[in-house]
Amino acid sequence: MGKKHFGFDFTPPRRAGWVGSRWLQTAHLLHAAGHELTVLHHVQPPFDVESLPWSDLASSVACLPARGNGVEGLARRVWNRLMSNDDTLEGLFTKKLQRASPDFILINCGHLDGAPYATACRKMGVPYGMLVQLADDSQWPSDSVREACKAMYAEAQVNIFVSQRNLELVERMTAQRLANAVFVRNPCQLLPDGPMPWPVNDTWRFAMPARLEVQDKGHDLLLHLLAKPEWRNRPVELNLYGHGRHEQGIREMAQLLDLGDRVYFRGHENNLESIWRHHHLAVLPSRAEGLPLALIEAMGAGRPAIVTDIGGNAELVEEGMTGFIAEAPALCCLERTMERAWQRRDEWQQMGVSAHLRIKELWNENPAVTLAAHIQRASLVPRTKGTLPSA
Repeated sequence: MGKKHFGFDFTPPRRAGWVGSRWLQTAHLLHAAGHELTVLHHVQPPFDVESLPWSDLASSVACLPARGNGVEGLARRVWNRLMSNDDTLEGLFTKKLQRASPDFILINCGHLDGAPYATACRKMGVPYGMLVQLADDSQWPSDSVREACKAMYAEAQVNIFVSQRNLELVERMTAQRLANAVFVRNPCQLLPDGPMPWPVNDTWRFAMPARLEVQDKGHDLLLHLLAKPEWRNRPVELNLYGHGRHEQGIREMAQLLDLGDRVYFRGHENNLESIWRHHHLAVLPSRAEGLPLALIEAMGAGRPAIVTDIGGNAELVEEGMTGFIAEAPALCCLERTMERAWQRRDEWQQMGVSAHLRIKELWNENPAVTLAAHIQRASLVPRTKGTLPSA
């Protein structure tokens, strides 16, 4: 194929470059092949454009405001409508897209977030693909946006999902089969040749590396479980890694439940090995997921995991062999699962060995190479004439 101009639209939850950095190797591959790159980052200030992971690869990097969700996003849309503002996220995205004029753009998002951006691409005649990182069955498209959400997937050149469960959920929500759907698992950033050495100490240490956002990650469930009498009398310690918009609330919850002697906030940690070198178990009581990096990395390091049956978790964890699966993100389900795991804690080390082998088996191909191939194949569709006025 000839040289192309590829666009990437990435949405970090709270930190510039977070999601995009997962696929940085894909950008390197496309750049090395002579293709031009444009990146549209949705970031929350303060940020430094030069520090973004794409800055030395892309011919242009445009920073847009972070996409709000829930009440935040609704409030912004209402304000813009009342004030007749034309600087909505959708409007700003369109202007940036017009200026860059890529041959193809990959929209990275949750299952409903990308509809306005996909609509803009169609109006401008820019072929696009969807990279769906998360689908949440608590957020169904309302009738007012339903057709836009259906068209977002139906008219994409390719729909890339990180888990089978996410695809099934999107098909149910949009009541359509997606013949152009493919699977590309998230990259594994920690996969040593063998399981990392098993920690030897008198305290069983649990790690939860996840952004501090309760509605997706379920920190409240785990804290309330550890506050129960039977768990207070056990030699366990929970370390929370990451930051997020619910951090203060989670800290206050831990104080209210009197968990100061067993729950610790460790902040963001770039060195993944330093996390798993000191922990026996990953606990991820998620309410919404795609295919969590934290789970992939924990298993790759040789640690078993306790997860909820959400997103692609059960596509990795094998019950009783590489970890334990709670039927739903509910306290009663998590309590039964954690108790089942605790009774088999002497087997955790061997489960960790099995978890490492599981990840090595599933990641025998490089996801970044696979994604680059899908992007190049999807970009072969000719660009049509746009209908929007020039910026």
